[in-house]
This record gives sequence, C-alpha cells and structure tokens, in this order.
Amino acid sequence: MAIKLDLSKAFDRLEWVFIIEVFRKLGFSEDWCQIIFQCISSVSYSVLINGSPGEDFAPSRGIRQGDCISTYIFILCMEILSQMLLKAESDNTIHGFRIRKNSPSITHLFFADDCMLFFKDSIVYARNLMQILNKFAKASGQDINFDKSGFFTSSNMHHKHVKLLSRTLGIKYLSSSVKYLGTPLFINRDRTRTFQFLTDKFYARLGNMKKTNLNVAGRTVVTKHVLSSLASYHMSSWRLTQFPDHLISVYLKDKYFPNQNLLEIDKAADSSSWIWKGIVKSISFLKMNIVIKINNGRSTRIWSSNWLPYSAAPPLSASLNYLNYTFVYELIDQQQGSWNVGFLHNLFCPEDVVKISTIRLNLLCQDKIKWTHTKDGNFIIKSSYKVYTNDYCSAEDSAFWEKILLVLSSRMTVRQFFISSFSSLWFDIRIGPSPFPVGWTSIGSIVMWCIWKLRCEVVFQNVAINFDKVIRNSRRMITTYINPPTEIICRKDVRTPRTDVRHIFFLDGSFKKFNMGVGLILCDVTGRIECSRSDFGLVQDAVSAEATALVLAISWVRELNLSKVLLVSDCLQVVDFLNGDCCSAGWRCGDLLAECRSFMSRSGVCRLVYIRRVKNKLADRLARRARRLYLKDSWSSLPPFMNCYDRDENIYRPLSLPINQHQGLFNFTSQSINREFTIQITTYPKLDVGGGSDGDGVGGVAVGAGGGD
Repeated sequence: MAIKLDLSKAFDRLEWVFIIEVFRKLGFSEDWCQIIFQCISSVSYSVLINGSPGEDFAPSRGIRQGDCISTYIFILCMEILSQMLLKAESDNTIHGFRIRKNSPSITHLFFADDCMLFFKDSIVYARNLMQILNKFAKASGQDINFDKSGFFTSSNMHHKHVKLLSRTLGIKYLSSSVKYLGTPLFINRDRTRTFQFLTDKFYARLGNMKKTNLNVAGRTVVTKHVLSSLASYHMSSWRLTQFPDHLISVYLKDKYFPNQNLLEIDKAADSSSWIWKGIVKSISFLKMNIVIKINNGRSTRIWSSNWLPYSAAPPLSASLNYLNYTFVYELIDQQQGSWNVGFLHNLFCPEDVVKISTIRLNLLCQDKIKWTHTKDGNFIIKSSYKVYTNDYCSAEDSAFWEKILLVLSSRMTVRQFFISSFSSLWFDIRIGPSPFPVGWTSIGSIVMWCIWKLRCEVVFQNVAINFDKVIRNSRRMITTYINPPTEIICRKDVRTPRTDVRHIFFLDGSFKKFNMGVGLILCDVTGRIECSRSDFGLVQDAVSAEATALVLAISWVRELNLSKVLLVSDCLQVVDFLNGDCCSAGWRCGDLLAECRSFMSRSGVCRLVYIRRVKNKLADRLARRARRLYLKDSWSSLPPFMNCYDRDENIYRPLSLPINQHQGLFNFTSQSINREFTIQITTYPKLDVGGGSDGDGVGGVAVGAGGGD
C-alpha cells in the first residue's frame, strides 16, 4: 500500500532547536550552526489591520518560505525521517515495497514537504509506521494533516481490511482523482479525460495573457515559454539510459525488462502502464539520435548498436561468421589494450575499419551513451524538440527542392536559368508557404548564390554536379542568415617574461577524413630552428589532431629533457581548455584533452599560448604533408623538402633584441602585432612541396622583445 502524507504548515512548524541539532549531528561546525540560527531567528512579523501594519513580533519557530536557504534546511531536516524509516525497515518493524524478490525496497519518496510512504498492507506495520511518524513530529514540531492525507491499496484487497487500515492510520482511502506533484496518481483508460486539467490550465493562462498589453510578438514568446513549462516534467527517458543505477532506473528494469537492455526494447507489453508505453515509444526516437562512446566495449552490441563515429546506423558485415561476435569488447586485444586489427579487417569494410581505428579505448571505464546533436553529448529538451520537429520534411519543403532540382537538371543559359528560377520562387503560388522562417525572396537569393558557386566549380574546376552539396550549403546559409554568428570577443594579450622561456615549440595538426598529420617545429629564443618532427595517424575530429600534436610535443620535451618551453598552438579550443578558460569540450576529443591537461600538469616545464593559424604556417605545412604522405620522421633542422630555403638565413629571424634594458616580454596576441613587445611575423614566398595545393605559403615567426612593459 501507499500513503500520501500531508504535513500541515511544514515550514512554519519546524522547531529551531531541532534544526540546529540536525546540523550538529550532520557534522557542521558550531560557527556554522550559529550562522544558521541567526538567519532563521532574525525574522519579525507584523499584521495588517485596516491596511496599516501593527506592532512587530518575533516568532519562536519556523523558517520563511521563499528564502533561498529555507528549502535546503527543510530537506536536511526531513533526512531524519528518512533515516528513521530505513532503520525501521532494517529492524523489520516495517517492510517496504518490492517489485521482485531481489529488487530494491522502496519505503518512501520525498520531494520537499510532499511525502509518499510505501509498505506492506499489514495492521502491525501500520501501527509501527504511525509510531515513527509521531516520534518525528514530536521532535521536529511537524503536524500531520489527517484530513488531507490518504492511502490506497491494490484493488484485490478486501474492503474490510481497507477499513481496518483506515481506522489504524487515521486517514481516508484516496479517490482516483487525487494528484501528487501536479500529476494524477491514477491513470484511467480515457487518458484525454485524465489530463484534461492540463488543457484547462493552457486555456486559463492564455485567457489571462489576452488581458495584458503585450503585442502579438511578445505574447507569442510568453505563450511558448509559459505553456511549454507546464508539461516539461512529464517527459524524461534520457536519464534512464544515462543513470542506470538510480532508483527509478532499477525499479523500471526489474518491472519491465529484467533480462534486457533498455535500448533493445522494441515494444511494450499490452499489460504495461501507459507511462511505460510512452517511454518505449520515445526509445525508438532516442536510438535514432544517439551514439555509444566505446570505452571497454562490454555493454555494446556490435550489430545492433550505433557506435561507429559519424554513422547513423549499426555496422554491416560481409563475413559469413560475423554472428560469432556479439559485443564490441570481443574485437579488442585485452592484453595490448588496442583494437585487434586482424578481426576488424575480416569483419568490416575498409571504411569502417578506419572509423573503428579512430576510437580511443579505456578498458577501465564503461561505455557511455551520447546525444549526437550537442557538442558535449548531453541530452537537452531543446535539441530533441528541434530534431523531432524537423524529422520529416513538409510537403512544401519537398515541393521547393523538387523545383530546384528540376531547374538544375535542365539545359539552359545562365540568364534563362535565373529568370526561370526566380519566377518560380516569387510568382508560382503552387509552391506553398516557405519551409523556413524567412520569405521566398531571401531563400531565392541564397539558393541562387549556392547554385552559381556550383556552376563555377563545374566549369572551372571540372567538379561533378552534386545536388546534395547544393542543399547542404543552402540550408547552412539560410540558417546563418536567420541566426547570424555572434562576434568573437577579442582576447587579452598573453605576456611571458623572457627569462621564463628557453625554447619555443610551434605545433599544428592537420585533419581530413579521419586522417591526421602532426607538425612540430622547435626553436630557441634567438629564432634558430633546433629540430622538427612529423607524425600521422587516425583520429575522429580536427581538435583531436591538435591535441595529439600537443601530446607529441610534450613527450618530445621530456625526451629531450628541455626546460622553460613555450608551446604555441593555433587551436583556440585546445588552448582555452588547457588554460582553464573553457571547461567544456566536444565529447569525441574530451578524453584526449584531459590527457593533455594531465601531461601539462606533470611536466611542469611547459606553457601553452595561442597564435593565429596564418602566423603558424610552417608547422601547418609540415602537418599537412605528414597527413597526405603518411610522413613520420624527425630532422635536426628543417625537413629536406624545404631545402629551397637558404640554410644560412634563420627562418625565425629575430628583430633587434635589447641588450642593456631590463627584462622583456614575449607577447602572443590574436590581434594587431605590437612591434615593441610581441612576436613578429615574417612571411616567405610560396613553397612548392609537390604534395597538393592546400596552403598558400609558409610563414615564419620571428621572436622579438622590447624593453619594459
């Protein structure tokens, strides 16, 4: 049976002595207890009599509702009742509710002053429970409102036993219309009638909003904000996958899928509650928009889970014995802690082998579920709403793109093409309303520009016509037009004293289609190149390539036993994350960035600063070549393919360094260069390295320092 317990004036009746004693038992210091006592005892009240306040008087108990600390104080005090119930269950004086024999027992659920109690429908347990409640009420000052409290039991219980329980507890049997936390406790088969109160609230609030002086736009914003918040707490399935050890997750698993994984459920049983049926329906939407981050691979199925990077479906295999492998951990060499490349090539196509090889393993951690539509992989209602509403193309959207593709496929002159396209967009009423928040005029201009760019690529670069590219570029430009990017805030200069720098390490990572290249250039403070290095590999994104370059640079610093090293990177996200200016990173590169931070803290000899990419051209060029040609090597100066440079001339040539002045500063900035204090930039002619055309020259950085600040 379950009891809905109502505490009469819960905040106003809480005894101050009880509050302070609870804080002491929880281990708070005496000074803290005195501060809390001053906060709760300094209040005074006055009564309005005929509109005028009377004399002030001070209360002797209670905490103020609306005070920011009152709720926390009350929750800590209710912890006493929680512990009393748990101890009573351990002493077998009461018995909580269990779904199965080995399921966790549930004795109570508290939400501030809203209480639900669960125990077996026994007269003995009912008497013991009332003794616990009376003991707590006497100590804390609380008073149970028996008129508003109630209980309900299974429909199979005999009515005489129900009357005995009601007489023992002193509370009534609840009707089917009672609510808890604003939600009906009992759901009838007619769900429309059960949740009619939500519709009534919608119309009530809309009616009040019509009386305000807001314009149409203002009322629209307020309506969306207020009405959407009413039912927001009714939707929650993501937490079941992210927190399987929470009580609600364990409870639902024991009841509905004891021998299954949540994401493997396709259909709810007919006898299931409507809430569980709704959760199961949302799981299908969830599975289409999540990806599993592999760590040890023990909980992820190979052929039914979406775990490949940047793939929308589980992998496929052409091997006849693919069913011999079930979980991802079977593809891992447990001794080496790396992928078993032989298994991968036997089971997967080459493209999937490359994707799998980019996954970094952590055999000490469990696999994690990530939401694909947010940077950090965490689920938010806003992103899911956008995905759900854009899941299916409208008829107007389809008609629009069909017309565009029809125009593209026809042979006509440029003049005829533009006239035909614009007339279709502006004057053809059969297209219907715009599928975007902007009108057809703006959409037409953007689409025509994307088509014109494709036409130029086809004519001058012999690129094949790709309709998908036109659609992607058009959508991206339309979105940018609607929500223009915010201006980047200029960062402060990072100044490093000359005495703290002996070596400068320029590093860069290049990334394209999972292939990575790393370029490292080591210089002294005079601008002379001491050595350089390149490497290649497989990663999932560009930030991971930059982070890998940093890990390699730090490892090289240790290998060479260098001190006072200044690391220079053109990846602002990596620099901000490691310097503490940004605490969040993409989930694909989060582990690698955490590893970089650990290396930086252990080395103690390095400092990382940011420089613009156009001023890091030499390391960038080396990284690009390493990626394209799979180049892994090191050189005592510049690589051999840069022999066109005069070796007698320092690539990183310093300006005139002050000799007799006091300590100077190295100043890295993303803005204009200050010749007196900053690193100076020297750009050299275009260099033909015979490996492609991505890059337009090589830049060198000349170290220069002025006098004082």
